[in-house]
Amino acid sequence: MSSNDLILDHYHHPRNSGSLQHATHHAETSNLSCGDSLAMDIIIKDDIIEEIGWTGNGCALSQASASVISEFIMGKSVSDMESLSKETVLSFLGIETLSPTRLRCALLSLETIKKTLEK
Repeated sequence: MSSNDLILDHYHHPRNSGSLQHATHHAETSNLSCGDSLAMDIIIKDDIIEEIGWTGNGCALSQASASVISEFIMGKSVSDMESLSKETVLSFLGIETLSPTRLRCALLSLETIKKTLEK
């Protein structure tokens, strides 16, 4: 599957979309330069991410990135998330390079996860 196909699939059929009623962690971020926004709810038990839900508005890249990352982090430990990096996110999306503006869209989900786990 090409990176474009992957992004469009996750954009049109987002995984883990929606908010969680009993989240133990929550954060919201936005990309002021383009108007994209994300909110994430995570349930953590015994240092393991048991559930994640996210809601957002924006371009296909920002929304697909949230969907792809949400699949990846499910069942992982919070300490595993320390190694989640820009390069990891881009590799999940099958992208090697992006313009600075598009990079910000792709990494909004990473910023949101990091912010969510700080609490």
